[in-house]
Amino acid sequence: DDYETLLGRDIEGIVEALTATAYRPEIEAMLAASHDVRRVHEALNQNLGRSLEELRAFYDGPARVLVDLLLARYDLHNLLVLLRGRLRGHRAEELVASLIPIGALGGAAAHEIANRQDPVAAVDLLVTWKLPDPELARTLAHAWPEFERTQDLAVLELALATHQARF
Repeated sequence: DDYETLLGRDIEGIVEALTATAYRPEIEAMLAASHDVRRVHEALNQNLGRSLEELRAFYDGPARVLVDLLLARYDLHNLLVLLRGRLRGHRAEELVASLIPIGALGGAAAHEIANRQDPVAAVDLLVTWKLPDPELARTLAHAWPEFERTQDLAVLELALATHQARF
């Protein structure tokens, strides 16, 4: 019902309505810059990342391990966003805005990787820093030469997704 009330509103109306919700901190931070749709999207994305990180605090022991495994899907998402973006020459700001701000690639490391203009340099950094985790970085290191040989992004993505699915 809350989302239906947003239908038909202009961007100012959406921003106003969201300030009365759990999205308030991120929306208020966004208000300092502008009210454009891109900034609203970024604020909602920041809220998602913050909410998911807070979720971890509710659990410990085996339940925490399971939550971490479920949230690891965002590590794969962020890794693929960075790789695709670097390979297609997108601007670093676009890449960072497309990330879910959670996990190893949700913060400063992602900014550093996104700012590498050369995809090989970005991959080298991911592998050296063992991001988003040592096993996925190792999988990337093994799959990258095949990608360089074939330029088949689907093969690279399949190797990474297959590794992630083993959990």
